[in-house]
Amino acid sequence: MKHLSLAALLLLTTATVHAQEPESEATEGEAGDAEQPEVARVPPPAPVDPGPSVEEIHNELRAFHGEMERGLNEKDIDAIVGALDENVIFTPMNGTIVRGPDEVRAYYERMLVGPDAFLADIRTTFEADDLSILHGGPEGQRSAIAFGQSDGHYELSDGTEFDVKAVWVTTLLRNDDGTWRIGSFSYSSSMFDNPILDMQRQYFMIGGGIALFVVFLLAFFVGRMRGRKSAKA
Repeated sequence: MKHLSLAALLLLTTATVHAQEPESEATEGEAGDAEQPEVARVPPPAPVDPGPSVEEIHNELRAFHGEMERGLNEKDIDAIVGALDENVIFTPMNGTIVRGPDEVRAYYERMLVGPDAFLADIRTTFEADDLSILHGGPEGQRSAIAFGQSDGHYELSDGTEFDVKAVWVTTLLRNDDGTWRIGSFSYSSSMFDNPILDMQRQYFMIGGGIALFVVFLLAFFVGRMRGRKSAKA
């Protein structure tokens, strides 16, 4: 009887333990879930603006080119100076170096406007030899080098007219708003073949012809005077 009671007690204890185990496991599982740290959610990266395409850049430069050509032909000095970088360097065909917007303005006012202007009128076209060379970014949107040729018709204040073929090269800088400014501009023509030299040659030929004619007349009259003296003697 005593053995039966002991066996029953052991069975009851074992059943109680097994009945409590799932609850214990669930509690441990809940505790494990509570202890896990929360993972911070990283927002996706913002889309990167690729900037203008190469074709859009060239279209901007074409529009800028047209505006500068218009400004020169219409003597719109404000438009020209307004498109210059503060450190611009300009080399015109007279061989001088002009620095800064103020000096460029003074140069064009001296050449194009006022009663003492050197030029009465100017008509010129600028043609690029190729697409501008782009620099300064994955799409080259920061700066450009353009180059080409120009055909210009000039009328001086004294009425003299002539045409000049020249070559040019310019460095252009792009602003963040998509506008452009001129960093440098150089302009030159052939020193061996240009209308100024042609006019000088014509003057020399005319002057030489006149001088030769004067010498011939002097020789003729001197010869006649000597002939008369010899005849009298």
